[in-house]
Amino acid sequence: MKFAFFALASFTRILSTEALTSGSVALTWTPNAVDYVQGTTATSVDIVLKVTNNLEAARQGGADSFEITSVHSSLFSANGAVDVSVASQAGNTGLTSSSFDCTNAVSTKLITCTLKGNAVVNPNVDLSIKLIKTNTNLINALPNAPATFAFTAKTSRDATVGALKGFPVNLNQVKSASVTLPPSSHVVGTVPKSFAFQMQPRSPLPPGATITITSNEALFGGSGNYQTSSISQPGVPLLRAAQFTCARTSNTELTCTLSTSTIITTSNLSVSLLPSASATLTALPTAAGTEVTFTYATSVDTTALGPQSAFKTQQAQMKSASVALTPNTYYTLTTPTEIKFTIQLRQPLDTVNQNIIITSTPALWTAAGPLTVNAVNNTGGAATISNIGAASDATGKITTITLKQGASIVNSAPFEISLGAGSAAKFAALGAPTTQTTFSLRTSLTTLNLALQGWTVAAAPTETAGTTFLPSAVSKGATCFAIYSSKGFAQGNQVQIGKYTGNSTDSEIRVIQNIYPSSDCTGTALSSRRLAPGLASIKPEAALVNSYLANSPVEIVYPSYGSTCFPGDATVDVYGRGATRMTSLSVGDRVLVENGEFEPVLSFLHKVPGVAKAMTMVHSQGTFQASENHIVFTSRGDMPVSALRPGDELLVQSGPSTILTIGQAITATGMYAPFTASGALVVDGVVASNYGTPTSKSSLPHAAAHAAFFSLRVYYYLDLAMVAKVLFSLAVVMILPLMRSHKL
Repeated sequence: MKFAFFALASFTRILSTEALTSGSVALTWTPNAVDYVQGTTATSVDIVLKVTNNLEAARQGGADSFEITSVHSSLFSANGAVDVSVASQAGNTGLTSSSFDCTNAVSTKLITCTLKGNAVVNPNVDLSIKLIKTNTNLINALPNAPATFAFTAKTSRDATVGALKGFPVNLNQVKSASVTLPPSSHVVGTVPKSFAFQMQPRSPLPPGATITITSNEALFGGSGNYQTSSISQPGVPLLRAAQFTCARTSNTELTCTLSTSTIITTSNLSVSLLPSASATLTALPTAAGTEVTFTYATSVDTTALGPQSAFKTQQAQMKSASVALTPNTYYTLTTPTEIKFTIQLRQPLDTVNQNIIITSTPALWTAAGPLTVNAVNNTGGAATISNIGAASDATGKITTITLKQGASIVNSAPFEISLGAGSAAKFAALGAPTTQTTFSLRTSLTTLNLALQGWTVAAAPTETAGTTFLPSAVSKGATCFAIYSSKGFAQGNQVQIGKYTGNSTDSEIRVIQNIYPSSDCTGTALSSRRLAPGLASIKPEAALVNSYLANSPVEIVYPSYGSTCFPGDATVDVYGRGATRMTSLSVGDRVLVENGEFEPVLSFLHKVPGVAKAMTMVHSQGTFQASENHIVFTSRGDMPVSALRPGDELLVQSGPSTILTIGQAITATGMYAPFTASGALVVDGVVASNYGTPTSKSSLPHAAAHAAFFSLRVYYYLDLAMVAKVLFSLAVVMILPLMRSHKL
């Protein structure tokens, strides 16, 4: 029984329930492609199949085959053999055109191809077969449109049929076409400077063929031929303007004749015509919204394409516009640093003193005068910052942009211009919240203004004290920068400019040397914190090393609870230099610290010039000065200077030193607080902390302050920016409980 079963299996074809996975049937015309035009006869039938199961010519039980059935009509004219000119499959080198016998059956619209010899068709790889006519079996001409050819396929190993992609039959007409009349964007009453059209035929156009374009409006004037300024078609590299002549045949019709070359069907033909001495283009209709249509036909077509809508005439005004400020927060009372207009013209500007007039409500500028042109862009035009001018009028509401010698603005791309303040005309501060700014724009050529909605002034944001942002961009090297709100900021604060990203070029920390109620560090510096938001400016102790965009954050990372510092004439021991005054100390200098080693100054927690108060302690080994809330080390433990009493022993390099007297002094050399990795340093021979207590009435262990500022040490040690929230969270968690339990 087993032998009989295996013998039966070896001679029986096992059918799969899976059909072909994909495929298509297409036609080819040579030498020039035809887009399935009715009545035309192809030169080959191209079949692509991807089978699910392998096909074999030498299969026991009979050679494998596949069948293609046309749903519409037979592709070949007679029953019998058709020739295979090409057969190929990637990776199957043994497969050739002689690997198949193919036949056609007219009545069943069936093409059958059977494998021969030792041929094999592999599964899941495209099989390509090209069938051509024989002397007795021709390819049929395509029927009249509309018609669609669809196909099914089945192999000898399939139990079901699969669908193949087919093709539609098209009318003998132009496939697609369009007309534009540069460069006026079809503005009413304007005379086009050129006539441009694109066309893709379905049938090749041989030498001598003609193209006729008919309009519903009178566009063609004069008589004779137009000048062919350009002609091109991908795939026809030898096509030249001299081979293509277009003549006015009526005021609504244009006929073009091809003298040599052939226009093909696989790409767009692009032609641009210019008026000649005899043939002209006439003005467009004067009524806006007039629809202009065109009909297209070639000499090989039987049906014209169209009429198709090409365009509607437009009003003589700008096409579109937009506006934006820098910064783009639009907060009340802020002063912009730049305004950018993006304008799309309908009519190009190319003459000296032609202009764009922009009227704003309310005023943009404070006075009349030239404006600074920061940037200009108009792809295809000739506009630069040197040949485009801008100015404000006395009301500050009218901005005029003027073309100088050599300038031109095309309408094929947006015109972008960024303006800044001039020497006299400055930006006006934004008004009250909810104020809306509107614009009206026109050019020297327009008759209608374009209305543009600008911005709505926003209310000032609710801010936490000590947190604000830059209202305008700040450049590298700046020694003054504006902040939107001065609430919570004071002289001596350390502030972080920019947002922490892990990249040192995105943020930095600076000490506030002075803070001003102006936006440019002019006027009298503020001596105390402001309690309400208000525009201000900060003068840092050193120039900024990075540039920052408008709206970059600014926030305090080490608040000032008074001057927790040493006088500027106090001295430290700098490695390789010896005794050095605080005023001459710099970041990076290596200073003597508690353990007798030298550590670099990472930064200054405070660096405040000017007059300040300090306490003076005369002790058995010298004199020491510091602010009253600075932490020092004594035999009773670490404590603020304000808690010291005569008889207490200060920690100095050689051991304890008894305090003899305590008094107060005024210093004119400023107050300084160097910051080291160990958190301490030797000042005038006394070992002192880097830190101070929040007030002179509270106590804080040095170790707690040092731990609270771990993240700040990491920032300086690794040269990274530090997130202020991390610093504050550590400080609050560690300092406040200690303050409650260490009251004096």
